[in-house]
Amino acid sequence: MIHPYIYAGLPKAKMTYSEAYNYEKEIIIKAFGVEDFITNKTRKRNYVWSRHIFFYILNKKYNISNTMLEELVMEKELTKYDRTTAIHSIAVVTDFLNFRDKEFMPYYNKYKEEKKKREKEIEGNQN
Repeated sequence: MIHPYIYAGLPKAKMTYSEAYNYEKEIIIKAFGVEDFITNKTRKRNYVWSRHIFFYILNKKYNISNTMLEELVMEKELTKYDRTTAIHSIAVVTDFLNFRDKEFMPYYNKYKEEKKKREKEIEGNQN
């Protein structure tokens, strides 16, 4: 099966913001087992860190602005998230990564492992 973003001889196409949102959300759900991490307003650590990582990745990897993140969440989840929530999430994850926080790093590494698995699956489907 050919992946919809790859065609023979052509470079990989960029995902739309909506596709990136869905792709990263799926990875977070598989990695941490929290399906409602965006809509659930709990302050439990696994929910909070899942949201933080989600907003950080969308902003840093896909260059989605904080305002666009706000619009995507409202469109996809039908819940209100202010852009300052994304700003805070990005700042927190940046600090945790810079200081290699001993509690956060295993959590973030779990996300990265799930991401690698997902990318290998996609590669396998292309061949």
